[in-house]
Amino acid sequence: MTAFQQHLLQLLTEIDAICQKNDITYFLAGGTLLGAIRHQGFIPWDDDADIVMDEENWQKFRLACQTQLPVSRFLSSPEDDPTYPNVFPRYGEKDTACIHTNQILTNDPPGVIVDIFILDPFDGSRKDYLRYVKNVMLYADCVNPYSLYGHRFPLGSNHYPLYRQMMNRFGRRPVLSHIEKKLRSFGANNSSKTILRWSSMPLVSPRDFYGKAMRVPFENTTLMIPEKSLSYLLWHYGADFMMIPPHNERESHNAAVNLSVSGDDLRKESQAFIDLPSLHQSYYERKKSFLANASMRQQTRDVLSRTRILLCYGNLRSAMQLPDNQTARKNRDILKLEPIYRECLQLQLSPEMAGREDYDHPWRYLFPIVAPYDVYMQQDMLEILLRQGRIRQAVRLCHLFENGSLPTSKEVNQLSHWLEDFYSCIHYIMDHQFYSARDLARDLYNRQPSCPAAIELYLYTLRFTGACSNSFFVQLINKWEQLDPTNKDIDVFRGDHLLSLGQEKEASLLYANAKNDLKNGYEQLRLANHPLPPLNYSIFSSGKGPDHD
Repeated sequence: MTAFQQHLLQLLTEIDAICQKNDITYFLAGGTLLGAIRHQGFIPWDDDADIVMDEENWQKFRLACQTQLPVSRFLSSPEDDPTYPNVFPRYGEKDTACIHTNQILTNDPPGVIVDIFILDPFDGSRKDYLRYVKNVMLYADCVNPYSLYGHRFPLGSNHYPLYRQMMNRFGRRPVLSHIEKKLRSFGANNSSKTILRWSSMPLVSPRDFYGKAMRVPFENTTLMIPEKSLSYLLWHYGADFMMIPPHNERESHNAAVNLSVSGDDLRKESQAFIDLPSLHQSYYERKKSFLANASMRQQTRDVLSRTRILLCYGNLRSAMQLPDNQTARKNRDILKLEPIYRECLQLQLSPEMAGREDYDHPWRYLFPIVAPYDVYMQQDMLEILLRQGRIRQAVRLCHLFENGSLPTSKEVNQLSHWLEDFYSCIHYIMDHQFYSARDLARDLYNRQPSCPAAIELYLYTLRFTGACSNSFFVQLINKWEQLDPTNKDIDVFRGDHLLSLGQEKEASLLYANAKNDLKNGYEQLRLANHPLPPLNYSIFSSGKGPDHD
């Protein structure tokens, strides 16, 4: 745990204490929740902390903090601070500095903070969702004069100037209250879904993801997570949520940090050289201009992106007309097809075409661009991703094909069903239905025997059903190693086999050699405190007992 994370942990502990004292329900969220499950604490490179509350519990927490805030702490929100520039509240320190780029010109406390996201009820159509998104973007533009939000979902040139005039005339709070009422109007307390009030990308999820709370280990304490956290993580991050990303894919925030001085002091020094009223007016004009031209820029980006993907698609189509490549397709030689499709797959799954649920690419996530791949190309691309073990990307590609203008083939539909079954198998494991999971994993392997993820999943189910000593267990390991020879996770399963045969010394050596190079966070947890971990160890606990069919 880093020094910065120690400060975050202290804040989370304080929030937890206030919530316990006042019967308030909160949950760890986002990367903090993922860290709780995958690392039993912070993701090692993480530099923020997130929690969620529904509106009722937020108001209770807000009220409690009026009298129960610890020394040198603050709670900032649009409801209480007339200059606060964020859609979501923050709980933080006054005596440290953590200043993000967009905080240099604002007046919100710039210390180490925990973000508090509000869950609004939602029971609407896709059209209703887009209305909600535009309202939350407008809200974000109104509270923060320096950042741009609404241009990602074109609000129209008049919305922001009109609401700014209203704030100047009637005051900021009445106008923001008006928008907040709109945000809560898309559902009721009994709504089946909930939506995260977040200006980057409001996320809709089943309400029961945030049902009962449960306490789990987190660093040197315990904190609250939803009982269905694993289902949430599977839905949000995909089937590989337990996998440790490579160094070049580990995301963090860009902030100036000093844990020994006040952020307010640092910012006052910098603002002494800035003409804030002039800058405020300049940013207002900038925002007006961006919003006025947002639709045109979106259309321009669409044209450029469509041109790029069509050129790439054209090259692919030409390449696949060559006799050798036709033969490779006929023989289902996926290794031969991989380099032919590499460029097109990379571009098609990029944020530019497929989008992401983040600040930069939410529009494209909802309105992706897909080349007119024929049914043979669709099948090739999906089988390549499965051969590479890229389950999450295969699922996304299936969604792109299903929502595209061209029909899908029987073979592509079968691959889509295979992916659905893959997720069902993980759900069986989460519910401790290990024998049902084993049977489904066997079927998944038989249908896609060259998919490393299918082999790994099958091995898990065999471990959970006490089959580590079987010769077939070793055959699967050998097959996996042929497909992915550098994967150190394989050595863990070899260790499991040796341990099941009573060869503890040999197993211990394999575990030790693999420990520092594992891709799977689940295996990291399993080996963390156990030189000889139990073979039936599972973090996938739901309170239900294992099946015995």
